[in-house]
Amino acid sequence: LGNGGFFCQSLALTRPEHFAAVASVAATMPDVVYHKRKPLAPVSVLFILGMKDPVVPFKGGVIDPGKLKKSRGVAVSASEAVNFWVQGNKCRSEFEEGLLPDLDPTDGTRVRWLHYKGCGGNSEAVLLAVKEGGHTWPGGRTDQSEKKYGRTCKDFDASREIWRFFSKHRLAGSR
Repeated sequence: LGNGGFFCQSLALTRPEHFAAVASVAATMPDVVYHKRKPLAPVSVLFILGMKDPVVPFKGGVIDPGKLKKSRGVAVSASEAVNFWVQGNKCRSEFEEGLLPDLDPTDGTRVRWLHYKGCGGNSEAVLLAVKEGGHTWPGGRTDQSEKKYGRTCKDFDASREIWRFFSKHRLAGSR
């Protein structure tokens, strides 16, 4: 969540031979990485992002340091982060999109998905954008402060979705 999403992308960029796929929850991409790095090889990427994330803004901007009062830098927008991987993975420009079923209308969220296929190395780029969602783990616990972190989507389970995504991808030469 957040820093972990930034870190897994950094690993995919610098060590693509070790990763067939990565998932980034509540983290777009640091501005400094976006401008200074390019993928060395295709790696499938799944983004799960809240569109009202108060910590890592969906539209990009300063990462809220919270109580640390120390700058965490700037994040690019969700569209820039996805396009970074679409271009780096040499995906076709066409994509599929849709809405996930609203399984829990009481959570106040909806999930729009974008799926880029036809990428180099059989990779793909996927975005699950949670409308009204915050800096939270979809399907996870909701005992954290909604006022501080935003709404938690209950329309899907991020852990299961990530596992499903990972299970479709294998490194070349692995069984």
